[in-house]
Amino acid sequence: MEIFQQVPYISYVKGIGDILALEIDKDTLSSWMALDQNFSSLLIKKICENSYRMCNRMKRNSLYDLRQRLAYYLLEQFGGKQLVSLQFSSERFGQEMAVTQRSINRLLKEFKEKQIIELSQGQIQLLDHQALTNLLD
Repeated sequence: MEIFQQVPYISYVKGIGDILALEIDKDTLSSWMALDQNFSSLLIKKICENSYRMCNRMKRNSLYDLRQRLAYYLLEQFGGKQLVSLQFSSERFGQEMAVTQRSINRLLKEFKEKQIIELSQGQIQLLDHQALTNLLD
């Protein structure tokens, strides 16, 4: 978005392994988009997907309290994938919901005490799907 609007960068990417980056100036990108409609369509689609995700995240972060946001996030992570457990990081959860790790850890502890989840060695297991769903009401 920044390249089209010529505004300072607000986005960044953090590599978790080896990466290969392609740096393209605005004029080259514009020429490429004009020449290749498939590339142009893909780029527009990806920008729209990211925009949609960002708007949804902003909506959740402003309309719902942290307990509900964490419940929604956990349901989303478990729901579509039918997982028994998943790796978790309170740091990642905190970044996802724009809060401190301490706040996330407090709620995870509460959910564990209520036997909604189980935490063990960086894994989180969903024990009570309905209890999380009830938090969203």
